[in-house]
Amino acid sequence: MEYLIIYSIGYVFISVLIVLPPTEFAAAGLTVPCILSPLIGAEDDLPQHFRGRAGFVWFHIRRSAATLLVHSLLPLGFSFVHFQF
Repeated sequence: MEYLIIYSIGYVFISVLIVLPPTEFAAAGLTVPCILSPLIGAEDDLPQHFRGRAGFVWFHIRRSAATLLVHSLLPLGFSFVHFQF
């Protein structure tokens, strides 16, 4: 039973660092958009028909969707590992 309490405290701590990264994490590139940048791409790496405002909006929609997906999977990851014990 103790390992579940330690696991819960550790998972909450890691989750808070993922959702609200401190400046040190941001400077080291340990934020969700930085880690997923190979999948998201850069704002200026869009096809020609997405240049300008449409490209800016498209990039930020992809970035927000990826961040939302990772943040929404945090409780699922906790419950998946928690029920394995």
